Amino acid sequence: IEHVDDLIEAGIDSLKIEGRSKSAYYSGVITNAYKTAIKAYYSGKKTPKWANQEVHNVSHRPYSTGFYYSDNMSKGRRNSPWQTYEKGYIRNYQLLANVVKNSKIINKTSRIAVETRNYFKLNSQIEILSPGKVPQTAKIIKILDKNNQNLPFSNKPMVQLNLILDKNLTIPIGSFIRQAL
Repeated sequence: IEHVDDLIEAGIDSLKIEGRSKSAYYSGVITNAYKTAIKAYYSGKKTPKWANQEVHNVSHRPYSTGFYYSDNMSKGRRNSPWQTYEKGYIRNYQLLANVVKNSKIINKTSRIAVETRNYFKLNSQIEILSPGKVPQTAKIIKILDKNNQNLPFSNKPMVQLNLILDKNLTIPIGSFIRQAL
């Protein structure tokens, strides 16, 4: 993503974002980051730091520029920054839930309906990723089941719950809730 300007200036007018075997979370985060970088380029601005960081916040293999900058490449060096030999994925965040209804502002809090994906608990610090927006942070102050009963945690995937957050945020349907690992 740090090289979007070079790609555009080289005449590339279409990017393929890997997504066929990826989750909606991965595709959404990466697409949002690249869209922000491309808009910044055409506005004559630098890519915002948060957008550059987003590609590192999804599960991924180590990144490299491959052989695109071959004039800078040192041939035969295994520790070259232009090619990676490391195996495995880097994972810094975990998807907790998908937002299934637009948020409601109640006093100075937000109530959001979510479908769970992974374990989380009360007082968890979370990030909310909404299309076209800078990630927002909040704290879960209540977890409510379908009968409005308080829960101390959620440990089952694909369950619909309501979360009360400590801030009044406008969170649209289709947003993702994640937590740093």
